[in-house]
Amino acid sequence: MSLENHVNVDCPQCGLDQPYTAWASINTHESPALRLKVLEGTSHRFQCIRCQYVSYMPYDVLYNDPHRRFKIWLKHPDEAGVSAVDPAATRLFDAFSEGWIHRVVRSLGELREKVLVLEDGYSDVEMEALKLLVTMANKLDIAVPLAYEGFVEKRKLFKSDRLIQLRQYFEDESYRDFEVSEKQHLAAAEKQSKGVIANSSDWPIVDREFILQAWIAMGRLAPA
Repeated sequence: MSLENHVNVDCPQCGLDQPYTAWASINTHESPALRLKVLEGTSHRFQCIRCQYVSYMPYDVLYNDPHRRFKIWLKHPDEAGVSAVDPAATRLFDAFSEGWIHRVVRSLGELREKVLVLEDGYSDVEMEALKLLVTMANKLDIAVPLAYEGFVEKRKLFKSDRLIQLRQYFEDESYRDFEVSEKQHLAAAEKQSKGVIANSSDWPIVDREFILQAWIAMGRLAPA
């Protein structure tokens, strides 16, 4: 089920004390509207009822999709920059969701992207491998977010292909788009990611850095 916490918060701008609902967990079957808020990027939005000031509320939430059998835990980094999960909690979740995909993400943007990837039927390991190949081919900074944004169908006579949409986000809110052929690039990503294990019981953070370190450990890339 979706679990909510009712708290009071002070508006950072006008100081008004007011109620706010923070979600401890989201179940997409029971609460499809919350799924849409995650995809729209508004699930953690605070708007003051008096001055209309808008800000982001950095609380953790466990996202559950029982239909597609995955759990994604949004764990904001602590003061040391670590997004850690409680081992006791993960053991409990593992017991009740054997065979599910379990992941940890560090931001609402990462949660949104992970949901899109898994809902569209892709392996997140292969998608991160594809993104790393795009990163290396275009000499991009791996520290700058590069997100999966979906795909479009391309049809020409009797042939069809999916064009995977990627977007690189910059701190000044500008962005750069990339469009890659699924047929041409996903096969290469699948080949390169073969043998890369993302053990769900470990609740890993599967991103480009995860793939990069796996490739280095497997001898497919030399350390920088």
